[in-house]
Amino acid sequence: MCESLTASSNAEQLGRYSSTPTLIIQAGQDSVVNPGGQNRYCAAAPRCQLTRLEQAHHESYAEVDEVRNVAVERTLKFFDAQVTP
Repeated sequence: MCESLTASSNAEQLGRYSSTPTLIIQAGQDSVVNPGGQNRYCAAAPRCQLTRLEQAHHESYAEVDEVRNVAVERTLKFFDAQVTP
């Protein structure tokens, strides 16, 4: 847990140096992950997109159909945008 917290803190500081397209699917009802670090990383990373799913809990891809389908749709759209000129 300590290593995870240290890595998360370091990662959010590195957003401004990232040129990698990044999609963060943020779970609005997450009781495990605090969204602050995700928000700070994405605000600093020039190619970051944040999608917040208000009804989602910790694992958006293992949610009820309505939530999971939105997460998968946004992910596929993100991937398509990376390969389409």
